[in-house]
Amino acid sequence: IETYPGAAQDLLGIPRKKFGVEPLRNALIKLGVKGDIIVKKEISDHELDAITCALTGKMYLEGEYLALGDPNEGLDSHWASRPRGFKSHSRRQFLLYFSCLN
Repeated sequence: IETYPGAAQDLLGIPRKKFGVEPLRNALIKLGVKGDIIVKKEISDHELDAITCALTGKMYLEGEYLALGDPNEGLDSHWASRPRGFKSHSRRQFLLYFSCLN
């Protein structure tokens, strides 16, 4: 799988890093992320994007995903397109972006 943290953050209804590290950190904590994100005083925007991608992968493994992309380029046959006007504020709705892997 390939993830894109900014789009995943949009679909999760949480702020992107351009709005600041603390708003993104707090939103990820509210989604249940634990560990260094809570105790580390200084955390970079890149680390928070990596955490977003890890969360995306975890949710994929749990079967909680929306696959987006071009079905002619991906290796997965279970494609769904993004509904018009789709907005997500639920942990159960998020982006998993597939790209061409060959």
